[in-house]
Amino acid sequence: MATARVLDTDFFINRALPTGGMKTLVISTLTSADSSDTIDLDIAKYGGGSVVGIIGFTHTTANSIAIQEQPTTTMSGSTIQITIGGASNDQARHFLLFLGPTKNA
Repeated sequence: MATARVLDTDFFINRALPTGGMKTLVISTLTSADSSDTIDLDIAKYGGGSVVGIIGFTHTTANSIAIQEQPTTTMSGSTIQITIGGASNDQARHFLLFLGPTKNA
């Protein structure tokens, strides 16, 4: 069953450089993240106007090898919903979210 993950409880945002123009957010979940769980994030709160791209990773074993695992995404206004991909449960997930300064036309 899919679970909506909660900011600062189930996942965390580490803001990367820079403070103006393009931005990169690092989103990390706890090891309890399952396939099909969702993360809702208002990109406007982090200075983003559009999503340029996302790259996802998962640990194949706890705190071990990280492999690429792409999520799916949808946008509603300035909120992106990230749906965790893959087939494994109870694994940490990490996402690099690339934000543009303006909304897409």
